Amino acid sequence: MVRDILDKALHGAELFPEEVGELMNAPLSSPEAEQIRNTAYLKSVSAGEETAEIHLRIELDASPCLTNCRFCPFATEHNLIKKRSELSLKKAVAQAVQGVTEGANALVLVCTGAYPFAQFVEAATEIRDHTPRGTVLIAHMGDLSKKQAQDLRRAGFLGFYHAIRLREGRDTDISIDRRRATLRYAEDAGLLLGTGVEPVGDEHTADELVERTMWTNIINPVYSGAVARLNPPGSEFAKRGAVSEARLCHLLAVIRLALNYDVPGLYTDAPSLNRCRAGANLLWAEPDGHTPTMRRMFGAHRNRTIADCRRVLTKAGWKLLEGPSRIFHHVES
Repeated sequence: MVRDILDKALHGAELFPEEVGELMNAPLSSPEAEQIRNTAYLKSVSAGEETAEIHLRIELDASPCLTNCRFCPFATEHNLIKKRSELSLKKAVAQAVQGVTEGANALVLVCTGAYPFAQFVEAATEIRDHTPRGTVLIAHMGDLSKKQAQDLRRAGFLGFYHAIRLREGRDTDISIDRRRATLRYAEDAGLLLGTGVEPVGDEHTADELVERTMWTNIINPVYSGAVARLNPPGSEFAKRGAVSEARLCHLLAVIRLALNYDVPGLYTDAPSLNRCRAGANLLWAEPDGHTPTMRRMFGAHRNRTIADCRRVLTKAGWKLLEGPSRIFHHVES
C-alpha cells in the first residue's frame, strides 16, 4: 500500500488525507520509512529543478512579546527575555549586505509582535536601498491588516512567511480565523506565501500533523516545511519533550510527498544532513542571536551560518542556486 501511495505522489496525483496518514504512521526504522524519504528526495529534486536555496534571517528585535505564544521564548509569561533589544539599522543593513555577498538567495526580515510595523518597513526600505537590485525580501512577522499587507508589498517585499501553528488557539491566544485572514490579506496584496507545519513537539499526534500537512497545500504556497519547537527552559513545553530528528525528517518527507509539484520549496530551520536527504532544499541561515539569554538557551542552534548551510546542502547532493531566489520568482516567470 505504501508503495502505491509513493507511486501516486511521484506521478503528481493529489494524496488523500488517509494516504498521508498511512505515510505518516510508517515506523521510523522500517523499510517503508526509508522508501518514503528516498521518494520525497526525488520529488523535491524534480519540483525544485535540482537546486537548493539559502535564505538569511535577519532578526530585527528580541523583545518580550505580548502575543504570548506559549511555545515561544519571547512570550512575556516565561519572563526569559527581560527587556526590549533591537538590532540597529546599521547592523541590519550590514548583515543584509554581507548575506547577499556570501550567497544568500533571499533575506528574511523577522520581528516579534512588539516591533513597530512602521519601523519594520523603514528597515526594509533601508536594506533594499543598500542591496543589489533584484534582492528578494521576505517578511516574517505577526498578523497583518489588509493595509499593512499592501504596505509590505509597496515596500518591496516579494514574500511573506506565516503559519497556522499546531494547536493554535490552545498553545496560543490567537484564533485560526485571524491567521487565515492574515494569509488572505497577504495573498491579495500580491505577496507569495511560505508556510510550514510548526512548531513540532514530541507530543503532537500523527492526526494533527496530517491535518496541518493537508492545509499547507490549500493556500498555494511557494514552499512549505517543518520546524522543531525550541522548548523555553522551565516551561511546560520543556516537560513535553523535543521531537526527535528521525521523526522530523520523516515529517518533512511526508510533507514533500503531499505537496504539489508546483510548490518548489521544502524548508527546514537548521542545517541537517538527514533533513536535506529527506527532501529539504531550503535552509534558513542566521548570523546570531541578539541577546546573551537567547545564546545561553539555544547555543549553536542560534548560530547557523550560510557556510554551514552550503556545506550540508552540498553534502546531501544538492546544487546551490546562485543569485536571487528561484522559489520566489518561479510564479512570476
